[in-house]
Amino acid sequence: TLAGFVKWDGTPPKDAGPCLAGLHGESRVLMSNLPPATTKADGTFSLEVAPGRFDLNVHCESKGSYMKAARLGDADVLEVGIDGSEALPDRPLQVTMATGAGEIEGSVLDADSHPVSGATVVVIPDAPKRAGLFQNAATDQNGHFKLSDIVPDAYSLYAWDQVEDGAWNSDEFIKKYHDQRKRVQLDAGGREALQLQ
Repeated sequence: TLAGFVKWDGTPPKDAGPCLAGLHGESRVLMSNLPPATTKADGTFSLEVAPGRFDLNVHCESKGSYMKAARLGDADVLEVGIDGSEALPDRPLQVTMATGAGEIEGSVLDADSHPVSGATVVVIPDAPKRAGLFQNAATDQNGHFKLSDIVPDAYSLYAWDQVEDGAWNSDEFIKKYHDQRKRVQLDAGGREALQLQ
């Protein structure tokens, strides 16, 4: 069992509410999920940890919030994850949340500049170890998409009219489409509008 607590960078938002902390297996294709934990009024929580390496995800009720930092002992959890196969430090997991998550919206067009409905848009962080930052959305009947609560960082966006769900988690697969990606640097509270093909 791993004890932890959530604190806010600056003044907590009024609608901070409880947060949900969870671990998922490092393999993004074959998820090894453990039950999430809800923070108490004082921000503390307790997580069950199994043998294996896990990524940490923390989501709070406040719209536009994101996990800015997480440390366990001397380790940067956002970079190295949590290894349940090793003895865990007796110090609690420290999670820092912040407000100012960004938003990306736009449209997907075909070769003739017609909107593509039902296309899959995926945003992938340039930092490969931040698997929790992957997001995807489908375009509406007008070819429009919107991705919210995105952690400020550098990203690549891809669009497919047909793609197997989760295929973009494979480095080999995604390399085939590097020429078609759109790059974006999302600052805190940033809003970006993009057109993808």
